[in-house]
Amino acid sequence: MPRSRLFPSLTLGVRPAKTTIFRWLYDELRRAILDRRLRAGEKLPSTRELAKQYQVARGTVVAVFEQLAAEGYIEPRRGSGATVKRTLPEKYSEVSSPLMRGTVRPSA
Repeated sequence: MPRSRLFPSLTLGVRPAKTTIFRWLYDELRRAILDRRLRAGEKLPSTRELAKQYQVARGTVVAVFEQLAAEGYIEPRRGSGATVKRTLPEKYSEVSSPLMRGTVRPSA
């Protein structure tokens, strides 16, 4: 039987009503990174482990990881999982990113 690793620094909050699973997971992981509960260079649990631990579809976890990687929070490594980037993007250090809020406006 495979061992399941516990990630106490990754205790996620309760999903608010009317919040999609993607949005909830994205917000919780991003907050864990910004709050430094997940430290720079720290390896994240696998998408399978997260999906199992929080009873969500693995595809949702993969999509969240892809979004976090695109924004510069994590660095995925094929076959080796993902780690928190050592240098976080300043433009996304506010509470929620403009991209995810849908308020990105073209610059003049």
